[in-house]
Amino acid sequence: GDDVEQAVSELSRQVAAELQDLREHQQDLGRVRTAVLALKSQPAPEQIRPNGHAPSDANGQKRLPQHLELQIEDLSKQVSSELQALAGQQAELGQSKATLGGLARQVKDVTDGLAKCDTTCISLRQQLDECRA
Repeated sequence: GDDVEQAVSELSRQVAAELQDLREHQQDLGRVRTAVLALKSQPAPEQIRPNGHAPSDANGQKRLPQHLELQIEDLSKQVSSELQALAGQQAELGQSKATLGGLARQVKDVTDGLAKCDTTCISLRQQLDECRA
């Protein structure tokens, strides 16, 4: 029982640590997005066309340099992947807690059964002693 509780507790700590890591990644991604938005509003000198305008997409929105777009996409994929992994670990933790609850009930049932056997054994011993006397 204690080993299972310790394993579940350790798994819970791991999930909490990974959740904290994920929060930090999300904050990093937020900072990157803020920096990217700042870059979008101020094109780099090499991006300015001879007419004085930055390149834009079909909707007239200023575009980011491709390497920044790729980095943002990679970060987004990483955060998404970590969220999926965390969801899986949370499901596993939930199953472990349910299993632990079931084991605890079984241990209690066995302990109760042993206590009844012990009581019955004592009673039978007393009856045997009375018969011998």
